[in-house]
Amino acid sequence: MTPAEISAISEEIWDKLIATFGGYPVILLALFGWIGRRSLQSAADRQKKDLQKEINEHDLSLRHEYDKQITELKAAQKNEENMRLMISRSYSNVHDKVIENRIKCLEELWKNFCELRGSTPFYFKYLDIIKKDEYPVWIKQEEYQKIFGSLSIENIKDVANKQTSEIERVRPFVGEYLWSIFYVYYMFLVRVSTHVFVNRAKEMPEYWKDDEVINRWLASVLCKEEMESFSSMQYRAINYIERAFESKFLLHCNKVLSGEASIIEGIEQAEKIFKNVTPQPEN
Repeated sequence: MTPAEISAISEEIWDKLIATFGGYPVILLALFGWIGRRSLQSAADRQKKDLQKEINEHDLSLRHEYDKQITELKAAQKNEENMRLMISRSYSNVHDKVIENRIKCLEELWKNFCELRGSTPFYFKYLDIIKKDEYPVWIKQEEYQKIFGSLSIENIKDVANKQTSEIERVRPFVGEYLWSIFYVYYMFLVRVSTHVFVNRAKEMPEYWKDDEVINRWLASVLCKEEMESFSSMQYRAINYIERAFESKFLLHCNKVLSGEASIIEGIEQAEKIFKNVTPQPEN
């Protein structure tokens, strides 16, 4: 049966009902239909309202949870920032104290370096102006013996031990390379004094600049060109060594204070120096 046929039959039944019962059933059916629609609409509105209420409550709950998490996160960030600030300030204070202590140690080592340079025996001035061919005669001449004063091995040992024992405490704070420069300069002065003392008693004194130990020690700090300059000098060789070591000392001081000095590089340089300074076992 087609939709058109069904519609025709429905209209026919509807016409018969109206003819049989009049217009009352139509009104009643319309009323029921309207009530039904209202009930359905009301139920839908209530369901919609309940659903919206649940959505609002859920949204409020989510917002409350979100605000809570944000508050906790901000508190955690603030605590972390306070901790970072506290650590930074603590590190800064420690770093400042380390720098201050290092500067004091550098000043003390430089003071000792200057004292070493200023306390060289009087006869060093003669060594700086006596040529190699004049040295064997000069060192044994009676008229010059008084310039050596109380030169003795015991006197040399006392000066050497006192000098190193008092300044050794700054070594951890100034770096190995800087300490090595100071130490080799100090050993150079002690070695020259010892060489002079020993050769005064020899029949054929050896020129102090020809001493193998002195040259090996100096070569551990000075470059090839500096060693060639030292070897070729007839006069002022000791003064040249003083200025060369002073220059290297101050240059590395600046690197230490500015942070340019490399710890590893300094240790490697110091190892090279001490390897040359330390007596090697004979085969």
